[in-house]
Formats: sequence, structure tokens, C-alpha cells
Amino acid sequence: MGSTNTQIENYIRTHAPHIDFLKCYWANELPDIIEPGCSLIANYSSSEDGNGGTHWVAMLNMKSENGSPSLFFDSFGKRPDGENGILDTDAHFKSYMHRHCGSFLFNHEKIQGDMATTCGHYAVLAIISQSIPTQGKNHGTAWKEYCSKYTTSAENDKRIREQIRL
Repeated sequence: MGSTNTQIENYIRTHAPHIDFLKCYWANELPDIIEPGCSLIANYSSSEDGNGGTHWVAMLNMKSENGSPSLFFDSFGKRPDGENGILDTDAHFKSYMHRHCGSFLFNHEKIQGDMATTCGHYAVLAIISQSIPTQGKNHGTAWKEYCSKYTTSAENDKRIREQIRL
């Protein structure tokens, strides 16, 4: 079973209270007004689907005013522009990111196994990694280096469950 919004929100508020994290949202209930620098986690599912959710993604540093880029993170390495072939679903996160961030970066690396239920864990790590020192590297480069440490999705999924206990 995957992670719930309550597990995710409680973990972030307990382990990273200094991060401006809004909350978890359904794809059809993303907030219209957001403050600069905030982050959120969204599910590909609609609140009307009644399926408990399909896949969590993170949106970081929204409406950045500090020169750091806004980021879209998907543990499957999918672009934020619609259909997710692994999940056979779509959400229109790209238009949301453009509307609230202008430009943004996104990851291309698939680090989660196709059948794993660890997307919530990865989304949490993406959010809390904002506070990890990057030794002068931008956040995107630091994240890519983190992802490159693990060679297989199965290894990644095992490690993330050990690191982030939801």
C-alpha cells in the first residue's frame, strides 16, 4: 500500500518544520494562490476518482524570488506535461507550474520501480532535500548526484523506505 496524504504531511511537518510546505493536494484541487518559495506534493488522481490516489509528485520552490529555480519532481522521471504511461493517467501539472512559476526544471531520472509504492517517500525526500547543503551546487545538480548513487530501482526503493519511514 502506498502513502497517504496524512502520513506525508505529518512526516514533513515533524522532520522539516522549517520548510514552507503547504500540504498534499489532488490534481484537481491544486491551490490557486501560493506564496513565493513554498512547496507542495500533488497526486495524479482527482479527488473524484475515489481510488485513494495513484502517484505522488513534488513541486518545489514555487514562484521563486531567490534566484533558485522552481522544480517539478516525479520519481518515475516523467515530464509534468500530461500523460503518465506507467500509471495510464494524466494530470496537467505543466500548465500549473507555468502559471505559478514561469520557468522550472524537472528531473529525467527514473528512480522508482514500476510496481513499487514508494512515490510518497520520494516526494517527501524531494521536499526535505531543499534544506540539505548542496556544497555550492544548484539544487537540481545536487538531486541528480543523489539519484546517481543508486543503480537499480529496487535498490532505490529499499533505501528510500529505510530513510523515510512514513
